[in-house]
Amino acid sequence: MSTPIIRLDDELDGQQSRRTKSDRVRDMRRREAALEELRQTRALLKPYAELAGYLAEEDFFRDFS
Repeated sequence: MSTPIIRLDDELDGQQSRRTKSDRVRDMRRREAALEELRQTRALLKPYAELAGYLAEEDFFRDFS
């Protein structure tokens, strides 16, 4: 397995943290994977939500908040 070279912007790289670059990149990749899963789930459920009358997020929050 090869090791990728990743450059972080100065803003990200300059943050004072005890975490390594590898840890930060790993966390960013996990977050992006979770967001993609959320996007796919929303796309799958959207037709059912619309049939139930939930056309906007406000409709959902009105009933479930």
